[in-house]
Amino acid sequence: MPGKQHYITVGRVARGQGLEGEVRFRAYIRQPGILEQLHRILLQFPDGREKEFNVRRTRQQGKQVLLLFEGITDRTAADALTGARLLAARSDLPQLPAGEYYPGELEGYTVVALDGEVIGPVEEVWQLPASDVLRVDHHGREALIPVVESIIVRVEHDSRRILINMLEGLLD
Repeated sequence: MPGKQHYITVGRVARGQGLEGEVRFRAYIRQPGILEQLHRILLQFPDGREKEFNVRRTRQQGKQVLLLFEGITDRTAADALTGARLLAARSDLPQLPAGEYYPGELEGYTVVALDGEVIGPVEEVWQLPASDVLRVDHHGREALIPVVESIIVRVEHDSRRILINMLEGLLD
């Protein structure tokens, strides 16, 4: 990613919206009002390309937030952004209270069982109604680990590790 800035995934572009070039996206953060404060976003495309955009406008439509980026002026250009991850510089996001985290912040962390077994890296964090879920690459297989107190023992930000209580059947 550009520079030495630390970026956090805050969402993914779902599709273009309207004729002006707005994009509709799936937000990965629940804290209200944070997305509306962002003035620049890094888009990371499925093919690995990255491009930074200044945010011209953010607006609420029902439960969704729509973004309009500088240089994206029509639906065709907006649709070309579909599937891209939206990343924000960590320094552009407000500090959260102790114990809280931005879900995208956990991407790339290594999940480790209490007995020391390395489960694998967090590929993505899904926000579901009941709880967040870590999508982990477990030796080439997808493992889904709920972020609940009975499973997550500790998140170690310095070492980028998530210690878990390995419940029976968790990886089946």
